[in-house]
Amino acid sequence: MKSIVSVIWNPMQRKNYVVAKLIYRFKNSNTRAFSFPTPEKPNLSVLISERQFNGNSVRALCEEGKLKEALDVLNSKDRRGIVVDSYIYASLLQACIDNKSLADGKRVQTHMIEHGFKPDGFLKTKLLIMFVKCGDLVTARELFDEMHERNNHAWSAMITGYAQHGQGQEALMLFYQLRCAGIVADEFIYASLAKACVGLESLEEGKRIHAHIIRSGFDRLCVVVGTALVDMYAKCRSMEDARKLFDEIPQRNVVSWSTLITAHVQRGDGQEALKLFFEMQKSGLKPNEFTFSSILTAGSGLVDLGQGKRIHACIVKGGFEFHVVLASALLDMYFKCGSLKDAQKLFNEMPQRNVVSWTTMIAGQAQHGFVEEALAVFFHMQGAGFRPNEFTCAVVLRICAGQASLQLGNQVHAYAIKCGFETKIGTGSALIDLYSKSGSIQEARRVFDIMCERDMVVWTVMITGYSRHGMGKEAIELFGQMQITGKKPDHVTFLAVLSACSHAGLVDEGWHYFDSMELHHRITPSGGHYACMVDLLGRAGQLDKAYNFINNMPFEPDAAVWGALLGACRIHANIELGMLAAEHLFVLNPQNSGNYVLLSNMYSAVGRWEEATRVRKMMTDMAVKKKDPGCSWIEINRTVHEFLVGDRSHPSKDEICAKLEILAGQMKEAGYVPERNSVLHDVEEEQKEGILFHHSEKLAIAFGLIRTPGGTSIRIVKNLRVCRDCHTAIKFISKVVGREIVVRDFKRFHRFNNGLCSCGDYW
Repeated sequence: MKSIVSVIWNPMQRKNYVVAKLIYRFKNSNTRAFSFPTPEKPNLSVLISERQFNGNSVRALCEEGKLKEALDVLNSKDRRGIVVDSYIYASLLQACIDNKSLADGKRVQTHMIEHGFKPDGFLKTKLLIMFVKCGDLVTARELFDEMHERNNHAWSAMITGYAQHGQGQEALMLFYQLRCAGIVADEFIYASLAKACVGLESLEEGKRIHAHIIRSGFDRLCVVVGTALVDMYAKCRSMEDARKLFDEIPQRNVVSWSTLITAHVQRGDGQEALKLFFEMQKSGLKPNEFTFSSILTAGSGLVDLGQGKRIHACIVKGGFEFHVVLASALLDMYFKCGSLKDAQKLFNEMPQRNVVSWTTMIAGQAQHGFVEEALAVFFHMQGAGFRPNEFTCAVVLRICAGQASLQLGNQVHAYAIKCGFETKIGTGSALIDLYSKSGSIQEARRVFDIMCERDMVVWTVMITGYSRHGMGKEAIELFGQMQITGKKPDHVTFLAVLSACSHAGLVDEGWHYFDSMELHHRITPSGGHYACMVDLLGRAGQLDKAYNFINNMPFEPDAAVWGALLGACRIHANIELGMLAAEHLFVLNPQNSGNYVLLSNMYSAVGRWEEATRVRKMMTDMAVKKKDPGCSWIEINRTVHEFLVGDRSHPSKDEICAKLEILAGQMKEAGYVPERNSVLHDVEEEQKEGILFHHSEKLAIAFGLIRTPGGTSIRIVKNLRVCRDCHTAIKFISKVVGREIVVRDFKRFHRFNNGLCSCGDYW
């Protein structure tokens, strides 16, 4: 039997395009109707290279996605003078478009020029579309301007290209040239113009385009144009017009519904988005993956587990349960709805996972306080062969920042540098947060300085870092630099600036920035900003001014405001005003144990033991849960060691006690005198000194001195405010051992070096 290859390559059939494609159908099939003379499957490009050039075969290669092979065949035979027609070039250019290969597209253009081929209008348009689709708008525009005759496809490609690449003004200018040329725009041009108006955020220009569309008759007939206009009005913050236009579209499709649903999700109206989603299903249309992706965001935004599960059921019914993008969105929804069990079950059942699903799992575990589990997922992800991306790095770095886990953070940082993520906005801001929360403010600033692009989050994180370290002047200076760059501060940035002024005692500067919020930036101060001002005045000892400031607030003070006043009264031992603040707090937040403890400690500090006991009894009577005891952590060799006051449970307890005794002698020789009034218990004076020297931060520091090499910094974290005696003692320890000691309490950082603290004893 004659082989199929010899049949196909009969000279009489070389121009038969259908026959050329048969090779592909049979070479990949299991049919036994035909047999090849060799056991190996034929390679079409090899077969062609062994015979005369055949243009139809190049087109077949292009259709099969074998662009490289098609170009190789073209170039291997061009020496023989074979003429290549427009259809072959068009096929090659289409393959370049499909592969988004600008370099190959330029090779095809070069081939035309070198062989003196003059493209017709059809091929020029195809070449123009290739440059647009591959992102080279400059060359595309040059080619467009050289065209003597331009059809709708050329105009549409150029306008669409400008709109899709954020050059809306150029798209609109080209549209007005089109009108002057007397060409009638089609629905695709109008849809692109609506997109251009979105990029310009110009509702006025969008309405002008809408008027042109009405005169052209597309508004009520074409779902493509109608949907584009709905999107334009929604994104230009005119939801009423968007909904009105949506209702006027005679035949809506899935894209129309999805556009309006997404618009409501993006403006935070999840309830309306869900309502539209179920209306869409009642109309008989089936949601696609984009609809589901948007509606899952709405479900998680509402924190409505019931609705989320209902959407999950629709996804399964629609056959999308194994869609990895939707599965990741479902994971996020379950975490935001607080259902870790459902999230874990879904993750375990996913047949395929990608980097997004792993990252979502890590972030979700961390957000619910399961830090160790989140890190375990991170290590499991790497063990499964997945490489963390920029967002994974940012998530893990923020976990490290929350735990002050600098050693793991350094490893992730090294990986980010290797992958080029260090200067990205997400990773960069996470690194700044990590280093500022770990006491390495200089390293945080180094990362900030090398970032090529900085958004408001990056600036605010760096200002907040300076605030935590009591570096108010540096924070203010950076705030000024931010404004020079044209960035407009938001309410979060002002919280960081006011907090920096508070920690540094910059009262006048604080007043200036507080007043400028409304005066220069049209930002109405919130309760958080008022609380910062009360804290600023209170820390500075201006308690009466702080109280008057509260009384003149334009709205009722919340617990944060009264809490700031109570904290200031504790610092300055103002019992009377502290009692008044505490009374408000007992009403506003009766289950917050910290307020009771703070007032009780104020009484204890001045020896009013009966009042202190009475406040403690109030806690018992109201079944207020006691606050966590003072606790300090230190990380050594990626192991976190935890210490409580008077802790005797640590395996190295004997070494720690021995080290503390040595330190006690060295400190007293250097002039240290224990501040016994820091002990808030009614015990003998001799006992007070023993209690003081076994506070959790001192235990952690002693352990750090034992386990770390000399000359290195010791970094500890404490869950409460450092007491006065510990603050004084750590200054002496840093001097006698010659080591830098960095302490992060729940308010701020203290950097102790050679007997001094970075806070200047103002905290």
